[in-house]
Amino acid sequence: MLEGLGSPELLRPTDDRETWLVLTRWRDDESFQALMHLDEVFGGAMMSTPFDLDLSVRPVLATGATCDVAEVDNRCAGGACAAGTCP
Repeated sequence: MLEGLGSPELLRPTDDRETWLVLTRWRDDESFQALMHLDEVFGGAMMSTPFDLDLSVRPVLATGATCDVAEVDNRCAGGACAAGTCP
């Protein structure tokens, strides 16, 4: 297990899309950033895959945080962003 990684979840689409999502929770930003730089440390061997990997990172915000109502840049842990503040 990677240091700082919580419980990863694999989310299957509930419609006709073929894109699955992997949701990871991290203890802190430093732990997440360490993973993002592993590929550099190991010369590209760590994250090579036999398929194209489309990686997008959207932070999950705590209650009371300022959020993106469209949930493009981030999302709230406690539910949908309401009027720019996480519930």
